[in-house]
This record gives sequence, C-alpha cells and structure tokens, in this order.
Amino acid sequence: SQKWTPFWELLKTSFCTKDKKWGNRGYPKIDAEKETRRILDEEITRLESLMKINPTVRTEELDYLQKTKLNALDAVKNATMRLEATRLIVVVS
Repeated sequence: SQKWTPFWELLKTSFCTKDKKWGNRGYPKIDAEKETRRILDEEITRLESLMKINPTVRTEELDYLQKTKLNALDAVKNATMRLEATRLIVVVS
C-alpha cells in the first residue's frame, strides 16, 4: 500500500514558522525571512557596485530597493498560513 500525505500537511511542513507544533516531517524547510533577505541583499549589493562604475544609475533606484526590502521583510514576518480550499478526489474501481 502506498503512503500519501495530505496537501495541507505538505504546506505545513514546507515552511519555517513560529509554530513549532507542525515540526519537520522529512520535507525541506524554507526560512522565508532569511531567503528574502539574501535575495534582496544580493540585488542591493549588485546595484551599489553598478553605481560605482555607471553614473546613470540613480540613487532613487537604490532607495526604492532598500524600501522594498524593508516592506518585504515586514510582510514575511507578519505572514500567516491558512487553508483556502480543499479538493476531494474519489476513485472508484
């Protein structure tokens, strides 16, 4: 017999959350805050380096990216997971 995992269990175990009761059931965890910070820090660093060699890059672009980072991190910190819908599949043999 094949073991299956409900979709909502996959969702719960795929993300790092403050709720430790879900635990890890063998699925990789994604630390959304860390990943968001990493991606945006790389882009900010890239833009800062580009500004040093290209005078057409405006400081407004860097400011916008830094504000975006703050807003994204705030959104990730306050994010919650909720089940929006379920799907029932009936197999008749």
